[in-house]
Amino acid sequence: MSTIAELLSEIEKGELILPEFQRGFVWTNAKVKDYLDSIYRNYPTGHFLIWKTYKPQKYRGDAQDSEAQYYRLILDGQQRLTALYTIFKGVPPAFFEGSGLYFRLYFNVLNQDFEYWQPVKMRGKPEWIEVTPFLKQGVGNFFDQAGLSEEDKAFYFKQLKYLNRLDQMRNYSYELETIPKSGEEMETDEVVRIFNLVNSSGMTLSKADLALAHICASWPEARQILKSTHSKIKQAGFDLTSQKGRELEFWVRSLAAVATDSVLLDGSFYKSDIEAIKSAWPKVTKAAEYLVNILPTDAYVHSSSRLNTPYVLVPLIKHLSGHGYTFSSEIEKRRLLYWFYAAQMWGRYSGSMESDLQRDIKALSSEKATEELISNIVSKVGRIKVESKDLKGRGRGNPFFNIAYIASCSAGAMDWFNGMRLYTGYVGAKYAIETHHIFPTSRLYKEGGLDSSNRADIAKANEIANLAFLTKEANLKATDNLPSVYLPQVLEKYPSALKAQFVPENPQLWQIQNYDAFLEERRRLIADGINKFMEDLLEKGITAKAGVKGISDIIAEGENNKVEFKSSLRWDCKLSQINKVLEIVAIKTIAGFLNTDGGTLLIGVDDSKQILGIEDDYRTLQKADRDGYELHLTQLISSYIGKERCLNTSLSFHDLDGKDLCLVQVEPSPKPAYVKEGQESKFYIRTGNQTQPLDTKESHAYILEHWSA
Repeated sequence: MSTIAELLSEIEKGELILPEFQRGFVWTNAKVKDYLDSIYRNYPTGHFLIWKTYKPQKYRGDAQDSEAQYYRLILDGQQRLTALYTIFKGVPPAFFEGSGLYFRLYFNVLNQDFEYWQPVKMRGKPEWIEVTPFLKQGVGNFFDQAGLSEEDKAFYFKQLKYLNRLDQMRNYSYELETIPKSGEEMETDEVVRIFNLVNSSGMTLSKADLALAHICASWPEARQILKSTHSKIKQAGFDLTSQKGRELEFWVRSLAAVATDSVLLDGSFYKSDIEAIKSAWPKVTKAAEYLVNILPTDAYVHSSSRLNTPYVLVPLIKHLSGHGYTFSSEIEKRRLLYWFYAAQMWGRYSGSMESDLQRDIKALSSEKATEELISNIVSKVGRIKVESKDLKGRGRGNPFFNIAYIASCSAGAMDWFNGMRLYTGYVGAKYAIETHHIFPTSRLYKEGGLDSSNRADIAKANEIANLAFLTKEANLKATDNLPSVYLPQVLEKYPSALKAQFVPENPQLWQIQNYDAFLEERRRLIADGINKFMEDLLEKGITAKAGVKGISDIIAEGENNKVEFKSSLRWDCKLSQINKVLEIVAIKTIAGFLNTDGGTLLIGVDDSKQILGIEDDYRTLQKADRDGYELHLTQLISSYIGKERCLNTSLSFHDLDGKDLCLVQVEPSPKPAYVKEGQESKFYIRTGNQTQPLDTKESHAYILEHWSA
């Protein structure tokens, strides 16, 4: 057992250190506060796992005495120890990665609450004391501090019990479990396996974190090398952090794609040769550096702020890494940029990121890679072409916002007040590009009949169709004027300025009473502008539909060995009731595709190609919409076939003839997929246009033939 004070002393002396394969600090302020509250109340907060080794190890922070007999490295407990050290010492530990860390926590001596600093609530209130300065000086010195009046001393003396309890947190004890338990030395890769097992059940580590830990076991410098590239690319304006606290996940996925042709980070990744992974890293960096140089000049993307997700760059990095770090021709560049824009505006990786990204990496191995990439989007969305209805109610957070900006730049968009072309690389803060409301929201709420407390009206006021792009200086000049006042001046001074930003030139639509008509017309113009921009990317004779099948094409061709139609998932049209047997039939079909060559299940179409829709299915669900439907079908696949097989399926919804259809794309499974039926597990395959079960002997022979490797 060790007290908090003893543990912090060991960290300060460099006796307790952090292995290089550990990830950084990711706890939120709320979690830190709850953790400290638990210690104050003497609640159990787990134990720490320490690795004791006599071999020199790569670790973070200040160097330990090279003559030390052994090293003690933190395997489980980094988040807690980082929080404790910062709270008790006022600075983060040496192994913390970041510019700084401080928790301005306060403690209420009357009700024993912990809260972060709130000026209105706490300023001048003696019951609130700052935790870190108190812990640094201790309860005794607290009463001797300068500036503490006799009245305050008397007040705090009455609360001495709680102050002592706060101070005694340093004596809170932890059990330290040390590995190896015997005196034998343990190899780094075995320790990493333990680390993965201990942490994989938690909520803070991703598959990429565990994969990086695995890499660091044999390549200790990997984390710092990846961080160095991340920082360099970030300085160029591209912060490729996938989400807070996971700045290296994008790089791990890119490295896996180049080294192993897979981003899944599953068992096959852990069997990969570390030398192959190390040799792939220079390829990743060269491809990434090429991209951040060409995107501003050729794609109007000057920073990561114009990327809806950094993952859209992974397939490009994979492709470039195998093709000399450049596009082989202008045609290839145009095709890949076409896919790049389409993937962004249709939210390619907003849902099943891992499985969709893997499909795209797989598509790159095809002779018609770009067509396959585009086909993957069309198969999920149903189309590339944008329609005006896609923009209705969409604001600047929607993927179409960035593509509208890019299409405007391509059309020659300029600032309406100074005539400068839109460009985010101008020198000086006053020339930064900002979003401008054509109809000022304040005027819409005041004179346009919109209610600022109504969510629908707020969305309507902030639609993409009401947004234009101006420099900061010009945006300030626009003030609160209505378009009927300032747009005539813009049109007179710069005749092409409105057209380049797809703004209607009909003065009647600039009147506030015609705001709805303005939105409708501008949505149409923006959609047309985006579509023209996309079409212009492709050389004459190269169409986006080459090799791509839409929903109508799939239905027209009918069922075959890789396509099956289902009228519904669970609604029995004949009996007019829920029939869960239908769910099992759909699951068997998916299993058959998994075990054969993959395929497509289209729900909402009957055998005669009649479009029925899945609205009756919707009504049987608690959440009667697409999200509820996807959740239910995913749960069925997970329950009957297995959670891991959800990675091999992709769901999308399509509106055809005013009815919703569900398209389930199924990839071949990397291992046999069984359907749980009661106490049995059955094996299905596709034969022709039917799904057939195999008995035990047949299944065994089939599995040996298909998965013997």
